[in-house]
Amino acid sequence: MLYLSKISVSCENSLPNNVVDVHKLIKSVLPNPSKRELFRIEPINPKSFSKDIIVQTQDRPAWEKLNSPDIQVKSKSISPVFDKGQVFKFRLRGNPTKDENGIRRIRRALLTKDEQLTWISRKATENGFSIKEAQVSNEPLIKAQHKEQCLIIKPALFEGTLEITDVKLFNNAFLNGIGHSKAFGCGLLSLAVK
Repeated sequence: MLYLSKISVSCENSLPNNVVDVHKLIKSVLPNPSKRELFRIEPINPKSFSKDIIVQTQDRPAWEKLNSPDIQVKSKSISPVFDKGQVFKFRLRGNPTKDENGIRRIRRALLTKDEQLTWISRKATENGFSIKEAQVSNEPLIKAQHKEQCLIIKPALFEGTLEITDVKLFNNAFLNGIGHSKAFGCGLLSLAVK
């Protein structure tokens, strides 16, 4: 069982604005913070002037610990069952990169739309689905301090349609996310029935 939550925050609220602090906040409401949690900060909604954070966890979050009238949380348990051939609309904020010279520690951001679409197609094959249709849009840089390293992440938002080709691989991708930089708001695969 998984828990899917949507945190809606007034833009004037003092909820942390950077991904490192949002990640720490999410970990603070979980009983077992060593398990994988995935999240994505959505763009500001111009109609409600609020910011939404989508969170997927393996444990039930104790959102009541946030205790703020400016924060609204909707949360539900989900137990998805996937079948080969199912088609979904999807959204994924990914960190499309390429290892330089085969050295894992040096990653180069993929900046062109063609490179990014090639990346999502490769990730799809590795994770048990195929891309039927995809659009990509660049996202603002994420700058973060990790240990003693300054990280600069260039995420991209992928939206489109996918078809499941391998249920076991797809389940793993849905549970654990796709690509690098999950602690920085990347990797959450959101699905909607087409």
